Amino acid sequence: MKILKILYKNEVVGAYTIYEGDNETFYLDMLFIDPNYKNKSLGKLTWQHVEETYRTAKKWSVETPEYSTRNHYFYREKCGFILTGEKIYEDGEKSYVFEKQF
Repeated sequence: MKILKILYKNEVVGAYTIYEGDNETFYLDMLFIDPNYKNKSLGKLTWQHVEETYRTAKKWSVETPEYSTRNHYFYREKCGFILTGEKIYEDGEKSYVFEKQF
C-alpha cells in the first residue's frame, strides 16, 4: 500500500492510499482533503494525477460509505467511475463499490 500526500501551495492539504491487486486492478483505499480546501478542484486534479501516474492500471476500484453522497457524485461525475456493487457489513453499515475500466 502506498500513502501519498496532496499538496496545495507547498502545504499538505490531504492524502490518499493506493494498493495494487490482481490482474492490473488498483484500489483507491482512501482519498481525503482538508475541508478548508474543498471546492478548489483538488480532488479531481489528484485523481487525474493518479491516472497519469498509474497508466498500467486496467481497472480502478473504490469503496465508499452509503451515506457519503458527495463521494458518490465525485467518483461518478468528476472521475468517471460507475457503481458496480454494494457491501453490507455485520454492523448493518452499507458501502458502494465504484469501478473505472480502461
